Amino acid sequence: MTMHDQDDNRHGGDSYWRQWVQPPTVITLIVAAATVYGSQVIQAERLETMRAKVEAIERDYQRRDVLAEQLRSIDGRLYTIEQKLGDRSPLIR
Repeated sequence: MTMHDQDDNRHGGDSYWRQWVQPPTVITLIVAAATVYGSQVIQAERLETMRAKVEAIERDYQRRDVLAEQLRSIDGRLYTIEQKLGDRSPLIR
């Protein structure tokens, strides 16, 4: 063992960095990074899809609320008409 090897072992040296640039380690790191990136992209797409669904549901509920209010108004007017007709006609009771 040379003086340089002893110095490298004391400070981590080349052997430490060499383990990080070996093909299996580099491939593993690349695959891990690609997996994380891919999962982020997929999650973003799912989130956007869910937002679109929520917006569609909210629009449907707003339409239903408007329709329900219109039906209540129509029902009220029909009731008023029936009352007026009932007062005038002996056939409607």
